[in-house]
Amino acid sequence: MVEVKDIAGLARYAAAHGIGELVVEERGRRIGLRLLPPAPTPSPVAASPPAPPRAVAVASPAMGVFQAAPDAPAAGTAVTGGAILGHVRLGPLLLAVRAPIDGILLGAGIPDGTLVGHGDRLLEIEPQVEKAT
Repeated sequence: MVEVKDIAGLARYAAAHGIGELVVEERGRRIGLRLLPPAPTPSPVAASPPAPPRAVAVASPAMGVFQAAPDAPAAGTAVTGGAILGHVRLGPLLLAVRAPIDGILLGAGIPDGTLVGHGDRLLEIEPQVEKAT
């Protein structure tokens, strides 16, 4: 008669040799043993550095002609959220183009006099990342 200790030993043997299924027949009795593959051990995940901040678009508030502000900051300059970076002229109206966040103004943007649509990307700002203390 097959005893529990025998089954445990057979299971260890099967696992050690990559056997997935084992059937033992003795005195008209049949015992089937199916082993599951071992669960993969998770590999240690190295702490990755934080992703660099993504540039945030400064969108046109309306359709019209873009005009940079006379005192608009140059590329690479820090800007504060809400700062006026230019205007979109729509007939007699001048609609302010404002920085949506604090950050660094990237690139030159689009040239003065360019016809723009509502929501068009006019400039980009790289968010400023707070350093942990």
